Amino acid sequence: MTSSPLFDAIVVGAGFSGIRMLCLLRENGFNVRGIECSQGLGGVWHTNRYPGARCDSPQPFYQIHDDVLASEWAFSERFPGHEELWRYFQYVESKRNVEKDFDFGVSVVQASFNEYLLWSSRLSDRRCLTTRWFIPAVGLASMPSMPEIKGIDQFQKELYHTANWPLSGISCKDKRVAVLGTGPSAARMISNIASEVKSLTIYQRTPVVVVSQSADPDGTASPHISPLTAEGARAAFKRSPTSASGFEYSLQDPQSLARAKISDPAKADILVPSKLPYPILTKRPCFMDYYYESLNRPNVELVDVNKEALVEITTNGIQSGTIHRDFDLFVCATGFEAPSSAILKLNITGKDGLNLADAWNPHIKSYMGMAVPGFPNMFYLFGPQSATVRINVPTAIECQAQWILSILKGLRDSGIKCCEPSQSAARSWVAILNSMWDDSLYSEINGWETRGVTQKPEPLWVQGIQKYNEHTQQCRAPEFRGFVEVQPMSQLEASARLKLHM
Repeated sequence: MTSSPLFDAIVVGAGFSGIRMLCLLRENGFNVRGIECSQGLGGVWHTNRYPGARCDSPQPFYQIHDDVLASEWAFSERFPGHEELWRYFQYVESKRNVEKDFDFGVSVVQASFNEYLLWSSRLSDRRCLTTRWFIPAVGLASMPSMPEIKGIDQFQKELYHTANWPLSGISCKDKRVAVLGTGPSAARMISNIASEVKSLTIYQRTPVVVVSQSADPDGTASPHISPLTAEGARAAFKRSPTSASGFEYSLQDPQSLARAKISDPAKADILVPSKLPYPILTKRPCFMDYYYESLNRPNVELVDVNKEALVEITTNGIQSGTIHRDFDLFVCATGFEAPSSAILKLNITGKDGLNLADAWNPHIKSYMGMAVPGFPNMFYLFGPQSATVRINVPTAIECQAQWILSILKGLRDSGIKCCEPSQSAARSWVAILNSMWDDSLYSEINGWETRGVTQKPEPLWVQGIQKYNEHTQQCRAPEFRGFVEVQPMSQLEASARLKLHM
């Protein structure tokens, strides 16, 4: 019989959310252990190392909301690339010493809530950690989506996904390269490698809206503005009111500007159609420079798969329509699985043997996008039904991490060992999401961000971080609004449960 947990909490993931959550818990006296399947800190910035990878949120806003960290670090660019972001996470380690509390190269195989009100997390290295709280911080974009195309497994040359690029890097120089997809990751890679490859063939299904990322003449970020204070935010806005907030997008016509940059009318019709197949801004735009200019190069070919459908992948190339092209390198820039995929991969079982995949089928149900009925003492960050759409990621994470911390501290201070959101609280939250979703243009699309367990659209929070934060403030400790206490099983109940499963 387990009498006490080995750790107070387990945090799964070492990206922005996992690092921030672990640090806050440590600072407040919790004994916490982190688990990360990759070999280092950074989350998506540890695995997204493709040529041209760069964040599209401006500095100084895209960093962990930690005063100590912000006071001694200044990014050299307004939109730093993956190499500088990697150095930033090394800096975080030097200041916060978080790696000692993480196990790297290890994944959670199964997590189960038991009759003693504890979580048992079985790891890929065969260990089992017992904790009072289970905190997945795996985010939305940690499971790359590979295309389902006939023959893809038989391609014998180099094949990589942009979100799982080799740490050692891959040379594209003088190679015949195929890129499948034209989303933000693809666009960045295309503009980065177009000048050095022998040939570049781009297979496009849906056009992306590209907006200039330039701000200052030197393209650099100010080292003097902190994103952690109201004064810092006002200073950033005063310095460049449109670029600091992304308002350029609403002050110009990006499609007309784009067509003017494309020399080939046939390419222009594919890249910038007269009518987009989705309402503008409902799909993530790409903030960057020189994308369209790179497509003007004579060694770059654009294929519209809506007219020249992909037939199969062969051992040395791609068949589309009646044309076969040979390639040395095939890059899948095909995005990510549904937002719920990463957390479901943890194989989580709550009360009474309920699996999270079953609880979320056919529709996801949560409270504040951080807790789930039937899964006591589990809180997840930056996941389904939380503030994740067109939002500054570290800001949303800070809001959620502080809320989870307040709940855990409140439980500890009040002596309550276990709680879960009520079914009625979750229904109310989903009703709020549905209401705002139905009134938005997002309801007209079916992108990866909106897919649920059944791959059908699920409502998301679309009213920004301020209103989301207002909702979370209404259910902090000590009231625990929307939560109910979970009592341990009696010895008789536990014995009966044991016999039932023998």
